[in-house]
Amino acid sequence: MLKTIEIIELFFKHLDVKNIPLGEIIFKEGENGNIMFALIE
Repeated sequence: MLKTIEIIELFFKHLDVKNIPLGEIIFKEGENGNIMFALIE
């Protein structure tokens, strides 16, 4: 299973998002083990 940081990297590569401060990213593990993301606007 992928580590959280690897999942984050794959997530942002998929969205082609660059240069977003880590402080503006919220991520947590869901009930079923999925990683959920949110960006603070």
